[in-house]
Amino acid sequence: MGVSTYPTTYYEYALGVCGQVILSFVAPLVFSHLVYGVSLARPDLVQKYLGTWTQHPSVVRVFLHAYTLLSYATYVVSWVMLSCLVLLAVGFGHVHWAAGTVLISTMLIMALWYKVIDFDRSKKYGSMLDHLVSGRSTYSLIEMGTMMTETKKGKTHINHPILDEDKGGDEDEGEDNKDEGEVDERGDDIEHAPSADSISSPDSHHQQDDMRTRLLNILQSYLDTAPTSLRSRMRLFVVSLVAFIVVSFVACYISVGLCVEVQPTSYSTAFTRYFQPSYCPNGEICHFYFTVPDDLSTSLIASFHSSTKPTKPTLGRWLKTYSLFSGLCLFGTSSHKELLVKQDIDQLRLAYGGLANASYIRVTGIEEEERYVSSCDLSPLAANTTYYVVGMFFDQQGEPVFSSDELKVRTAPANRTSSYSFVTGGDMSMDEANMMLMQEAAKTEPLFAMVGGDIAYDNAFPQCYRRWDRWFVRWRDYLTTPLGYSVPMLLAIGNHEAGGFMVQPQDILYYSAYFPHALGSGTVDVLERKTYHRHNIGRSVTILSLDSWVVTPMADQVDFIRSNLQDATSNGVPFTLAIYHASLYPSVPSWEHLIVTDGRLYWEPLFSSLGLTAAFENHYHVYKRTFPIRNGHLVGDGDGDGVVYLGDGAWGIQGTDIPIVKDSWWIDKIEPVPFIYKVTVNDGGSDDDNQGNISNDRKLYVEAIGLDGPVFDTWTKYRP
Repeated sequence: MGVSTYPTTYYEYALGVCGQVILSFVAPLVFSHLVYGVSLARPDLVQKYLGTWTQHPSVVRVFLHAYTLLSYATYVVSWVMLSCLVLLAVGFGHVHWAAGTVLISTMLIMALWYKVIDFDRSKKYGSMLDHLVSGRSTYSLIEMGTMMTETKKGKTHINHPILDEDKGGDEDEGEDNKDEGEVDERGDDIEHAPSADSISSPDSHHQQDDMRTRLLNILQSYLDTAPTSLRSRMRLFVVSLVAFIVVSFVACYISVGLCVEVQPTSYSTAFTRYFQPSYCPNGEICHFYFTVPDDLSTSLIASFHSSTKPTKPTLGRWLKTYSLFSGLCLFGTSSHKELLVKQDIDQLRLAYGGLANASYIRVTGIEEEERYVSSCDLSPLAANTTYYVVGMFFDQQGEPVFSSDELKVRTAPANRTSSYSFVTGGDMSMDEANMMLMQEAAKTEPLFAMVGGDIAYDNAFPQCYRRWDRWFVRWRDYLTTPLGYSVPMLLAIGNHEAGGFMVQPQDILYYSAYFPHALGSGTVDVLERKTYHRHNIGRSVTILSLDSWVVTPMADQVDFIRSNLQDATSNGVPFTLAIYHASLYPSVPSWEHLIVTDGRLYWEPLFSSLGLTAAFENHYHVYKRTFPIRNGHLVGDGDGDGVVYLGDGAWGIQGTDIPIVKDSWWIDKIEPVPFIYKVTVNDGGSDDDNQGNISNDRKLYVEAIGLDGPVFDTWTKYRP
């Protein structure tokens, strides 16, 4: 589907292992070559800045020991960082990236092998293998620079009384100088290449000659203690390689299926999830919930998850002849929980009275378990009525196998004599503030809840499917009202559902599959489900859920907005609302400049000319209310009604790190606090009075509610 999936074959494990092992050698190799190159290019800087220190061998030794520790620390940190990169590639399933890394790194490892087998060169200039597997120190910038400027063909050894004393006296001096081409015991054959400092300052020649003598002897002592057997070097290399392979394989195996969640940040892998219980075990219905369809006064959509695949049964004794699936919903206006215990199919069917067959889809992207979403269109329903709904699975004989809990839900009023309320917000997160605001929302007994995107913060990672599981559990536990009603959802897509803005439909793994918003969506392919839709709440409110270019460009929604706002106006709908994710009038300096520009270019003229009442914006985690705006300007006398933009999505998110724009011309009130909106609709008019008298009570009343329930801001819109 064009999305990243984590590896499930040993071939992909092998790619991760190879990439990690090879990259483990790259850091020290590049680091040593860098030191080597700098020393050759500017040995004068080495002597200029460090020449005084090198007059004292004890200081040089301390410096070299410190440099050795730094070298090992650099090696370990580099290895860990590069290993993490490969583990992330394996964990996120970027197999092609891992394969390319292996190919590129192979060329680098060949260069390393050249250093290993070129024994004479490694004896002269310092072996890379010493740095990697022999346990010796990395040659410092002082050593390499001095060595390369002073050493000519063959091995050079310079005796120094202090260094010789440290090595145990002069009795072995003759032994050390027996090889052909080495200096004699008096050191008369030593040749010194002139340095930049000695050329410019002849008087300092003796001082620098003494410095070079000390350094070359220290270097020689390092080389004398290095392994001289290629076989021993190869053995150490092979042992290290095998150890890296074993450790890397285990690390890659543990990191497969990496999930990175935010708000709050958490991590999991397929390995850690294996030891956690499933939210949707076999033989059970899980996550039973409702979404708002086209008209909430006459219909609802009930959805439930299962890990058991629905089947196509033979006709049962009472299943409808057009039934295609074994999943269905029973619904009625009275509760029958006691019958669910008995699982008597005849009694259940007669007691509830309503039956809706379920269509199902398999959720792609979840590899660790199977997941199916079954949806029932509950229609036609009576307006302003309480219903009790149960989801069920039946076997091929039409007998119930397992069922959900019974849920209680309401439809919207159809006439204009009843008031109701709903809640809205966005950017929910999964922290304690979100839980507290959910509880405050439930206390208001809302008819439904709108969420303007960034819901579970799964970031479209296929591995983060359990983030949605936890979100559904939280919705059930904290957004069931004190009177026991489940709260239907009306959602708009955000960037954290898709992994960013301007993505493709196939990049959205779970949002489109989990939340059908139109009757008949259950039989529509997930990729074909639109990310923008219209909802009528009786005859008093029309809501447009729009896509702020998460998937669909804003220009492509112009005809949809125009036709639906015109239809609402012609049908006398008093209040029209829009909800979407990214703001047209943000509360912070927006970094989505193209979205803001396109929104004001394509959407705002329609909002202004067709009488949109208010727009609920999100994304920036700040409370905001604008002045009434019309065509990009504040509404003045004689300008007619303007649109108020309410936002900016902080249903649990604790503020923003970006400075808020208090001085922007459109801002009326702004606060960096978590909040939700409670919207009360009071349409006091009557459809059949025929007297031309319209009540002044037709109003939309918006309250901003904080963490502990206080109302800290209000806004009211009246309609004649």
